[in-house]
Amino acid sequence: MLWGVLALTLVWVGWQITPDMVGDGMDTQSVPCAEAMRFADRSGLPAGAHDATCMSLGRMDAAYDVDFRITRSRLDPWLASVYPDLRLTSDCSGFTHAADACGSLDLSPPADGGAAAVEVTVEYGERDTALVTSCPSTPELRWTAGLPRFPQHWHQFLQQWHQGPRIPPV
Repeated sequence: MLWGVLALTLVWVGWQITPDMVGDGMDTQSVPCAEAMRFADRSGLPAGAHDATCMSLGRMDAAYDVDFRITRSRLDPWLASVYPDLRLTSDCSGFTHAADACGSLDLSPPADGGAAAVEVTVEYGERDTALVTSCPSTPELRWTAGLPRFPQHWHQFLQQWHQGPRIPPV
């Protein structure tokens, strides 16, 4: 009987704390875009950016999700000026957001605002427009021994881990 009560208590405690421990690691909350951009040492959104939404992502580690629209003619010069080492590619299979172009960059040294890495995805729209998502982050975890580097795609890893393995249909 005592073992049954102990087991039931352990199951209940595990059920209560497991979502916090193995959840996606993110509490999302709307924040001013100026705050999100300061985190990555940027003075604000690029000139011509509009329809911006900014979210704070994180519970243990700080991260932001900055979405905005901008013309393609303003996007490339802005990216070149703020992240000159960022290289966009069309292979975005490992990124959080579906995109036409994407890239990630470890910030070395980290930004004074706190960001250690940034991920950028771009979805090209009609009439010379682009939806840009910038995700600066500061995870404390670093992976070694040839495993994927944390922070480069840390929030994708957490989301995939939380969802479990994907089994293709037969």
